[in-house]
Amino acid sequence: MSRVKKGLQFEKEASSKLHLNHVTAVLIYPKVLRDLGAGQVDICLIENSFGQPLVKIYEVKKFLELSYRQRMRLLDSAKILSSIFNLSCRIALYSRDSY
Repeated sequence: MSRVKKGLQFEKEASSKLHLNHVTAVLIYPKVLRDLGAGQVDICLIENSFGQPLVKIYEVKKFLELSYRQRMRLLDSAKILSSIFNLSCRIALYSRDSY
């Protein structure tokens, strides 16, 4: 199986697990974020955090590694989504090691 196919398979597995525990999925058209200079988001959910709704962006990686540029693009995405939903936003890494 190619590296891309393995990555997509892992992202599907992560999505299935995360959606079991969280009620509100957010679908984001990647072109919108890219056109705004931000990065595309692997998985985005609205979760409850201490009784308050929170936008949570999950970056799905086999290993816990993010480049500086990737981190900056995700932070830009978090700022945009936070302003759209008027909610706080957090970024989390999802990897085989963390879940």
